[in-house]
Amino acid sequence: MPGRLMSHPGAMTWSFIPHLNLAFRRLSSISLNWDAWHNRIGCHLRQLRHHLLPTDAERDREYLEEACGRYDLEHRLRELDRPRRAARGPFHPFGDR
Repeated sequence: MPGRLMSHPGAMTWSFIPHLNLAFRRLSSISLNWDAWHNRIGCHLRQLRHHLLPTDAERDREYLEEACGRYDLEHRLRELDRPRRAARGPFHPFGDR
């Protein structure tokens, strides 16, 4: 989904990775007479792809954020499914607390 802004900061950059991979494959598969030119372009494309790929820390942070969000959601759903504690009647010694 190129051009679509997503919730995390690197998402828009990550959406261009498939296009970059496709361009890299096409350029690396072309048989050119100019080997030096071809190698130089391939080197620049590899560097660009390396800079655009998310780092391990970014991937871990995203995973933990999703896990925390899922845990919070599951916890809230369990609370909603849990039967409410029966209210104390008017004759209970502590009244209606």
